Amino acid sequence: MGLENMLTKISIDCDYKYEYEQDDYLGKHELDILLYYARKVKGNFIEIGCNKGLTTKALSKVCEGIVYAIDYSEPTNPEQQYECVDLFKHCLNIENVKCYNKNSQTMDYSKMSNIVLAFIDADHTYEGVKKDFENMKKLIKNGYIIFHDYSPETTFCWNGVANFIDELALTREVLLHKGTMMAVVEVKDGY
Repeated sequence: MGLENMLTKISIDCDYKYEYEQDDYLGKHELDILLYYARKVKGNFIEIGCNKGLTTKALSKVCEGIVYAIDYSEPTNPEQQYECVDLFKHCLNIENVKCYNKNSQTMDYSKMSNIVLAFIDADHTYEGVKKDFENMKKLIKNGYIIFHDYSPETTFCWNGVANFIDELALTREVLLHKGTMMAVVEVKDGY
């Protein structure tokens, strides 16, 4: 099956809009889409690459369980360095958020259960995105894995993310949201 057949471009009309603080990296419509999927599932969430925690804070408002916020203050890729002094700044004191300053690719996820949504927006290398996906796929029985920074409609796209999503789309359906850099994979019965 060809790549074009597996990349499904869709538009969703969120029947609700969220009035939350927006971070510098995730657009308002992208946040609406992320929260749309978060509202569809009940359980615990993982956000990989939360930076200051504004998206984590928004997820915590719709999550009935725990939001595990994972970011690493020493980037695995020197080209991706960003200011880390405010890591988790907006989500440190939220009751249903647990913050981990760890490398998402090597951390132990064994104590995390009932994961129904994972948002991957961290190491943008092919290897990093693939490892994060593989880790999340092991945890989610039914739910969604959502990627940021992928779009075939724009020239700005992280090559590692694009290469992994293109490869993934050869074996399973990937939903793309028009006008955004969001790619969504639904996990059913562990696949």
